[in-house]
Amino acid sequence: PSSSIDAVEFNEVWGYVMNKREKDYTPELPVTNISYFISAVNTFSELDEVPPKEKFFNNTSARVHLVTSCDSKAQTHLLLSPEYSLRDKIIDQLIVATETYDGLQIDWELVPADDAEHFAQFLKILKSKLNGKMLSVAIPARIKTLEKDAYNYETISSIADRIIVMAYDQHWSTSKPGTIAGTDWCEKIADYALTKIEPDKLVMGMSFYGRAWRDDTEGGKAYIYSSIEKLIKEHKVKKIVRDEYLTPSFTFTKKLTITTWYDDAASI
Repeated sequence: PSSSIDAVEFNEVWGYVMNKREKDYTPELPVTNISYFISAVNTFSELDEVPPKEKFFNNTSARVHLVTSCDSKAQTHLLLSPEYSLRDKIIDQLIVATETYDGLQIDWELVPADDAEHFAQFLKILKSKLNGKMLSVAIPARIKTLEKDAYNYETISSIADRIIVMAYDQHWSTSKPGTIAGTDWCEKIADYALTKIEPDKLVMGMSFYGRAWRDDTEGGKAYIYSSIEKLIKEHKVKKIVRDEYLTPSFTFTKKLTITTWYDDAASI
């Protein structure tokens, strides 16, 4: 927005490619590291089939890291517990799946606080079995140290090669409307992270998406940047407002029809 803003050069630029959206990536994009999101750990606590790196990233000079996630807090607890064989099983599957890749990224966002020690042990075992490949871990944004936290910055930084701090979703689908990653909020996150994480390990996550909120109780919806542009065009948005940090927002009004199906005494 302003020519007075200086360009900042980074040693590494990371970008995410989502499973089934591989066509959105082209080798011309200026990224040094690609985080390739595969399907989450499935119902049977196993990985679905993982394509080899060359299937989608044969022509890139960037390092490609396989990203794993787990979408259930209860399943995460069982997978991390040393009491069960599930932990060794999923570790072995992750190591095999990463064979053709340059590294592995753990993006398990539902680790219970009481499983902090088990999570750290899980990361240590993975690191030891990756044979020198990069281990990166995505962790939630923090502005201070919590008393109980599975994502303790210092602990994870002592194990992993890179820490991706998810400095976004400051406002979320069911919160009041607001910035996805306000500049002042992100500055606090970065300042705190630098007190706990070695600078050459720190990767600050940035938001390239938006959210829309309605004035009823149905909650918010997330939009990728191209969809935001489509909203502006389709609804003929004329006024885009920027806050003191130049973060844009806009409002439009549309007729809303809500259809509701339900059961009552007669239908039951």
